[in-house]
Formats: sequence, C-alpha cells, structure tokens
Amino acid sequence: MGVGDFNGDGKDDIVTFRINGPGDFLVALSSGSAFGNTFGWGGHVLPGEAITIGDFNYDRKDDVAVFTKGTTNDALVFLSSGAGFSAGVVWSGFIAPGSELPLAGDVDGDGYADIVSFSRGSTADVWVSISTGSSFNTRVKWHDTFCYGSEIPRVADVNGDGVDDIVTFTRGTTSNVFVAMSTQTGFSGNGALWHDYFGVGSELPFVGDVGSDGFADILLFKQITAEVLVSRAVP
Repeated sequence: MGVGDFNGDGKDDIVTFRINGPGDFLVALSSGSAFGNTFGWGGHVLPGEAITIGDFNYDRKDDVAVFTKGTTNDALVFLSSGAGFSAGVVWSGFIAPGSELPLAGDVDGDGYADIVSFSRGSTADVWVSISTGSSFNTRVKWHDTFCYGSEIPRVADVNGDGVDDIVTFTRGTTSNVFVAMSTQTGFSGNGALWHDYFGVGSELPFVGDVGSDGFADILLFKQITAEVLVSRAVP
C-alpha cells in the first residue's frame, strides 16, 4: 500500500498493489473527508519487485515506479493520467540492484521526483538517479556513509528549502535519527544527529509534514500499543 495525490487535486489518495494476485494497482481517491470506492487503475508489479511513489514528470500527479531487481534491474514508470496509470515504460536500465532500497524525492529541486537508492549493510552507499521528466539519468553516488545495516531510510524536505534530504532511523537500542542535507548535487556531511531517542526496537518510523509548515516531521507507529507519536521539525 502507498499514499500519493494521484489525480492532482491536492489531496492524498491511497493505492494498493496486488503483488501476489493480478499485480495491478487499486486506487481509492480522497474527497477530503473520506476515501471513495476502490478502482483498478492499471499498472503491473510482480513478487520480489520494489515500488516507490513520486511525481516523476512534474505534472502535479503522483506516479508509480517499479524496480524489477533480479538480472535486469530496470526501473519502469507508470504515469498517472488522473484517472489511471499508463503502461509501464523503462526509464532506466540499472537502478537499485540486489537488495538496495529505492525511494523517491526531489533532491535537486527541479520539481521532478528522483530515485534515491540505499545500499545499507556494510557499504552504506546512497545512489541518486535524477529524473529528466521522461527518464532517469545514470545513477551517481551522493553519499558513502549513510544508513548502515538494517536502518530505515526516508527521503523528505526537513529544513523547508524546497529540496528533499535523507533521514535514517537506527532503531534498536540506540534509536537515533540522522539527517544529511541535500546540496542539490550531493548529501552533506556524515549525517547530523536530529533526535537521540525515536523509533525503538521494531517500531515503524515515517516522515511527513503534519503541521503544513513546509518542514517534514517524523512519525512513529507503535503497532503493539496502537499509538502514533510525532516529533515536529524545528526550523
């Protein structure tokens, strides 16, 4: 499941990916007070493939990128028309190989969502593939010491400058949150500590501008107690 504004009305909708069935995408549009009926919007994803959501062609409607993994490592983009997704088109022939985790965000500030791929593990490399609006450029390493092991990365604009940055949650016993700012050509420094106790153990961290102030905040879902905790970004 994912969240995005798929019809361009300024309200986030929800999408479900039927990976172990037909492989299509089901969308329920938001009215601002409820979600409507779920409709098939097309698309196709197979077991083992990775998915991310972003506005890759800058038409104010969120699209879906599917990463084939395996031997091809293609990135296929399904563009939203506002009422359905186009057939998947290969935008790059080599993105997010192996176990790398691909996420989307506008890291160079041109309005197009780019692909940020985290190798994690012992290498902790961060690769960026810039969107041209119709394809992804050859990937370039933007950081080589960020998001180790099984840390959870996110991409969001945490300082309100209109450019997305990278965030990692160490979880476990340290539960630290580190941020590396985008310079539009790379991510700066070795990661600054922005929080020292958030996302303990297996708790699920996310990012989002819950205060509508332009700064992405961090959210925590505690599945056992069913709590949702928020830590607001401070300008």
